[in-house]
Amino acid sequence: MNKKKSAPSHNPFAEEGFKLSSYTHKCCCVAVRIRGNMVDIRDTKNPNGPTISYNKKEWSAFLKGVKNNEFDV
Repeated sequence: MNKKKSAPSHNPFAEEGFKLSSYTHKCCCVAVRIRGNMVDIRDTKNPNGPTISYNKKEWSAFLKGVKNNEFDV
């Protein structure tokens, strides 16, 4: 029995250097790109929407807060 692997789905963010979590299934998450001293974030549900940018110090503070459960979601 031969099983064919499905072709990977198109990732519109990859062309612009954005990375997605392997858990996203290309939607319902954020795409992140490091660009020099900046970190850019986009909503995967809206690939043509705006990009929010943070400097690396701001991004590091955000990640630290996530790891320390500082956000009530």
